[in-house]
Amino acid sequence: MDYHKNAPWPAMSRERLARMVVEDGVRLQTAASRFSISWKTAAKWVQRYRQHGAAGLTNRSSRPHCSPRQTRSFFVERVLALRRGHMPGYEIARRTGAESGLGQPHPAQSNHYYNHQRPHASLNYMPPCSRSDSRTTS
Repeated sequence: MDYHKNAPWPAMSRERLARMVVEDGVRLQTAASRFSISWKTAAKWVQRYRQHGAAGLTNRSSRPHCSPRQTRSFFVERVLALRRGHMPGYEIARRTGAESGLGQPHPAQSNHYYNHQRPHASLNYMPPCSRSDSRTTS
């Protein structure tokens, strides 16, 4: 992975921290504070260094290994085919059965904003002051 010149933690810095703890015997919390990171992050890097060496400290992808709730490919292909035909989104939603929220230009407003009689009882609510309030001095 390419780093820009101001990248905060390239693998070289991670390795320096890990060596400081593993080889030089510096306490984990001390090393973490020297590098201005949390002890948890420092512990993660030290563990990776102990298990895999310097190779374990390279950047890892944050992409999930699997996506069980991923949209099915046949549905994606159908939507893409309709988009290629310059069909608007609301029509695609209607035709594919994905209307829940997509086909409606404005979501329906709920009439029940609060579940209790005094809506602001649980909040630190103070009604707005009027002009004749005691704050004004005459």
